Amino acid sequence: MAELIRLENATNAFFEDSSKNGSLDMILFGKIFAGIDLFFAPWIIFGNTLVLIAVYFEHKLHTIPNAFIASLAVADLLVGLVTIPLCTVFYLKLPNVEHNKYLCLFRISTSLYSCGASLLNLLLMSFDRYLAVIYPLRYHALMTPNRAKNALIVLWVFITVISFVPLTGWNTWKDGSVCDLYEVLAREHIYFSVHFLVLSCLTLTIILYSRIFYVAHSHRKNIQATSKLNVAARRQKEYKSAKVMSLISLLFVLFWLPYLTCGILKIFKSLTWDVVEVSKSFALCLSFSNSMVNPIVYSLLKTDFRKVFQNYFFSRFRCYTVCRTANTINVNISEDSKTTQFNLK
Repeated sequence: MAELIRLENATNAFFEDSSKNGSLDMILFGKIFAGIDLFFAPWIIFGNTLVLIAVYFEHKLHTIPNAFIASLAVADLLVGLVTIPLCTVFYLKLPNVEHNKYLCLFRISTSLYSCGASLLNLLLMSFDRYLAVIYPLRYHALMTPNRAKNALIVLWVFITVISFVPLTGWNTWKDGSVCDLYEVLAREHIYFSVHFLVLSCLTLTIILYSRIFYVAHSHRKNIQATSKLNVAARRQKEYKSAKVMSLISLLFVLFWLPYLTCGILKIFKSLTWDVVEVSKSFALCLSFSNSMVNPIVYSLLKTDFRKVFQNYFFSRFRCYTVCRTANTINVNISEDSKTTQFNLK
């Protein structure tokens, strides 16, 4: 028992001394990471707000797959509105923040919330595309609006409970603790929410898309040769949509994988505490930028979203510019005519 207490005190002393006497200027790096996150935040909010506006106001986008896209946009929007500002506060080392228990737990919970919601939405989207490609004629019977609505409700309730349960008391916070996920969360919670949930969602998503691409590739020639052209056309359309959604999933893995694997750095004793922290912060900034990329992918690769963006925003901006120019010309002509009449008199 005495050995455990001595080891715990040595660990806490290590974190405190490293944070003060590390080889890297943590204050400078904190300002850099805060600036990067604050640069991302407006673009994340702008892009995902456009997606939500497009899905809500455009009747043609009122489909089940787009409902899942809107749900993913909500998760990404929370990153820009809540998660990034909280992380910025800790990066800047503001007074009474570093060792604030509930602010620290809320920061970690919101990070788990946005990441977990994105993961579950991606899994739900992959399952939806699986049904659409594998069972094109039965898709609307299998994935009804009520089932999609219930699936989204269960998704958000589940991830809310899992993410914010540390605030109810299930945590390992101690006075003077460093605000780090692996330091303040219970081991069982880390194993489930960080390891099991992430690995299971990614594994299932990979399996579903692998099955989609295998079936689409192996049956492409057979489908085109059959007389059921409507089935072939529908399957081909759903397959194109599945490719876009698989790209969204791949980008999520690429952007989040560095941060999810940063916990391994602690086993290397040659790395100091500040080097590990800087690496984790850089990986987290990279992860946040994923929320900015998704709307760009929709606008570039999804024809329906691109047309809505063009019609609603670019066309209206062009009309505003043209109408303003026309009004200016009319005013100038009117003034010129008045001046001419005045001179004639």
